[in-house]
Amino acid sequence: MKTPHLFLLVTLVLLGGCNDVAPRPSASAKSAATPAVSYADPATWFIKPTASRNQDGGIVVSASTNIPDGVNIWIELPSGATSKTRVLGGKLSSETFTNRGKPIQAGSHQVIFTAHFNQFWQQPAGVLALTGPDGTKLHGPLFHKTDPDVTDSSRMLEYKAQVQFPPISRELEAISLVQGAVLAVDGRRSSATVGETVKWYLQPSTGIRIGKGWTATKTAGGETYTVQLDIVDAANDGPAIWQADLQSRKVRYVNMAAKSMSYLPPD
Repeated sequence: MKTPHLFLLVTLVLLGGCNDVAPRPSASAKSAATPAVSYADPATWFIKPTASRNQDGGIVVSASTNIPDGVNIWIELPSGATSKTRVLGGKLSSETFTNRGKPIQAGSHQVIFTAHFNQFWQQPAGVLALTGPDGTKLHGPLFHKTDPDVTDSSRMLEYKAQVQFPPISRELEAISLVQGAVLAVDGRRSSATVGETVKWYLQPSTGIRIGKGWTATKTAGGETYTVQLDIVDAANDGPAIWQADLQSRKVRYVNMAAKSMSYLPPD
């Protein structure tokens, strides 16, 4: 008769054991499973810039860096042109720089990289913890006081470098020569360059839109190029064609479409 009581006691013990759960991992265990992001010491940060040209001859400034991903940086040229970029995968790249729509000359050009470390620049929280409020913890060759005459000045990243801008191709030079030319049509001098006039003709209200864009082909002998702008319009007139001589720097329109796009009357 004692067997049922013994069975009940064993059952209760087993059921009680089933209510036990595995211990939850501690906070330290969780942090060990997900390691914190490791940033390079700001004193060792570097920016190694280069420059390239896109298919239109515009300059794109790129750089390799060990600055943490997510940091916002301004890239500026002496002309005042700026481009906002963000570090991603140890690299950064600017938008396209031009000289008012024309290719920037080849050669050595100063490029300035700037960054502030505060909430207004929307820098990553982990980076701000490393740099201190307004960059007060920053030290190293890339950083400068924003107010040099006080001891508790904020600090910013400001790096100036001479970057070699590559030369443009002769074809792009011919296109640029045409776009920057101011021509006379039927004895009347245009009030705008060919490039500006083309932009006027490409307004939505005109019904004309750009097709494959600008191309240039060298003609036989000399430094003369045939420059074409592929356009699409209701009349299907085909491309506008100019001729550009890189030696004499002279430009002339060749067909009717180019003649129309070479003259803009005064306002």
